[in-house]
Amino acid sequence: MIFHFDRQQAPTPGKLLYIEDELSLFFEESDPLAQVQSGRDRTEISVGPVDLTVHLPTGKVLFASGYAPREGWRPGTVTPPPHQAGAVAVTGLDALPGMAVRVDARRYGITLDGRTGWLQVTAGVPTHEALAFAEGTVIGVDADGGLSGLWLKPEFAD
Repeated sequence: MIFHFDRQQAPTPGKLLYIEDELSLFFEESDPLAQVQSGRDRTEISVGPVDLTVHLPTGKVLFASGYAPREGWRPGTVTPPPHQAGAVAVTGLDALPGMAVRVDARRYGITLDGRTGWLQVTAGVPTHEALAFAEGTVIGVDADGGLSGLWLKPEFAD
């Protein structure tokens, strides 16, 4: 899978939440039409406990979500890499609507910076370039366009 950045498009509008009662990340889409069509033509790319939702006809990565219990998070200092806003698309994705695929075979862990509220989901791969593609969500890629990590700043809710 190769991730491509487009700084001419706008990020996915909405709000990234961490819902304590459900132990999960949830992206609340701002576009009511997108919510109605949510099951159609979408798939998931699993990055450890976080899923990236992809619109299959365009390859556009829409947002992050997933079941991510806090018990598995490590404390640490998290600073997202320098980034601009835009959209990201993925190529080389072999999936059907509703089907989830793993981004790669690496083991991804989550680090929480309790001071800033940022989460980092990485497998130790250096980041070459980064982009904010949805509210509260930054994706990083390595020099070859492969995923290097995610940086998430959810609102924490009960």
